[in-house]
Amino acid sequence: MTNAVKKTYRAGRAALARVIARALPAKIMRDKRYFATWERYGYHVTPVHYYSAVPDIAALEETLWSEARLPVGIDMREGAQLELLETVSTRYGSEFSRFPREAPTADCPFFVNNGNFFGVDAEMLYGMVRKQRPRRITEIGSGFSMLLVPWQSRRTRRKILFTNASLSPSSHFQKANYFRGARTCPS
Repeated sequence: MTNAVKKTYRAGRAALARVIARALPAKIMRDKRYFATWERYGYHVTPVHYYSAVPDIAALEETLWSEARLPVGIDMREGAQLELLETVSTRYGSEFSRFPREAPTADCPFFVNNGNFFGVDAEMLYGMVRKQRPRRITEIGSGFSMLLVPWQSRRTRRKILFTNASLSPSSHFQKANYFRGARTCPS
């Protein structure tokens, strides 16, 4: 393939990508119910949004990608982190696996495939709270993690002072009414 043909091919693919991006309805692309469908085909479709953990790359400086930088003065202790990951997943993975997968239940408002706080993040938070046994947890925001964390207090029968700061509590939290009553999820 000549350079001219390669250049034309790349330009054609870029044009096709722009057409597809414009043609796909934003509601379908942003609907969390279809995340698993996109993922099965090898894509992670996430909306550009202030609250997203994925940054708007167009707003980042170009040097961010061209210069390798490590945080100055911070020892990441990668070996210790990997050891902690192994310990927590081995010790508490079977407990975490008992959470409902696809939808909340009457007894448990947290479910694993919630499209917001899931996978290794949720499993590690669960395991860290179990392992470290904190007396106090403060959370900023009101996402699915706040449905998981208070359960630790009931699970271990240890009192955890759970403080949440949120300007607008999410609807799934309000509906769950999780801090009242004696709900427990998975026993």
